[in-house]
Amino acid sequence: KLKLSSPNCAGTAELNFTVGHNGGGGEESQEKELIFVVNATGNGIDFTNAGNNHISDNQIQLITDALTGANSDAVDAIRLPFHWGDYNPSLGVYRNSELGIAINWIRSLRPLNPPKIDLLFVPILSGGDTRIPSNELSVDNNGNKQDCTYGLSTVPSYYSNTAASLISTALDNLLNYLQSNHGNSIRVIEFAAGQSEEHYMPFTSNYDGCGCGQCFGGIGDYSTGAALPAWRNFLLGRYGLGILPFNINGSAHTASSAPIPNVGVTAGNNYNMNYSQQAYRELFRFYSDGIFNVWKRFHDKVKSLTNFKTGYVIPDFLNEQGTRWIFHGGTIWLAMKYADQ
Repeated sequence: KLKLSSPNCAGTAELNFTVGHNGGGGEESQEKELIFVVNATGNGIDFTNAGNNHISDNQIQLITDALTGANSDAVDAIRLPFHWGDYNPSLGVYRNSELGIAINWIRSLRPLNPPKIDLLFVPILSGGDTRIPSNELSVDNNGNKQDCTYGLSTVPSYYSNTAASLISTALDNLLNYLQSNHGNSIRVIEFAAGQSEEHYMPFTSNYDGCGCGQCFGGIGDYSTGAALPAWRNFLLGRYGLGILPFNINGSAHTASSAPIPNVGVTAGNNYNMNYSQQAYRELFRFYSDGIFNVWKRFHDKVKSLTNFKTGYVIPDFLNEQGTRWIFHGGTIWLAMKYADQ
């Protein structure tokens, strides 16, 4: 029996199940294994620091303790998040050898029973990276880039064709290397662009009175070279060439002239996503579609090149942030049909 509770939640929940560690134990536990993963939160790999075996400074002790301390055999896997731009800092440069050193060092800490490695690929670039055209970077409806909450990083739009092509090439290099050199070491690979290592629509919080990450600011993606043409193609596929059967921002439009509905910069509960209006219901579908499609391309790539599992990291199931703020709520059912975990 597992009992879950929290000081921030009203009530508790209990779940009865039979399970053995890492799939061992009772007869009913074999299909649903219980995995204990230690997460190197934030950025687990420092591709430039050979002295640390390319593990980030603030994760060395965590990983060492997890694999050499008391009850260390209980740890099944170490999860390493890393950024696309750190792994692939410029065209044609892929830091596979550095990644391999990090993987090998972690597994050497427990040589008789090496842990599996989970990897999280975060599709953002370093600040100032110019590979993505400026009009294909994710921005809110006031043109603010995702620079505050992401530490001045370069965040491509989910709808950027340039980013999709570059990410595909980077994944070709990454996955072929991992399958050839660490095929028995990798347990699962995940893909998520949210600020908290979860997969959702990035947002901005860089406005007066709100520090980075403290509250929601600019919601959605209004990039003129990526999200806007994708939005118009989305509407064209649903409604054809005529006048749309609903207004957007108070005016009638065809699909080819339609602006992205103005959500506005809001804090707290984003009630500007007024789902009594069809325009906002369509916008939710569009954003959820974009969130799902970028992950599904990743999933298909992993399955075509490796035998690794894929994961889909969900911020929550039933909280309203998934429908009003970061728009992953419409992706969960479909993504979980494909994800291995």
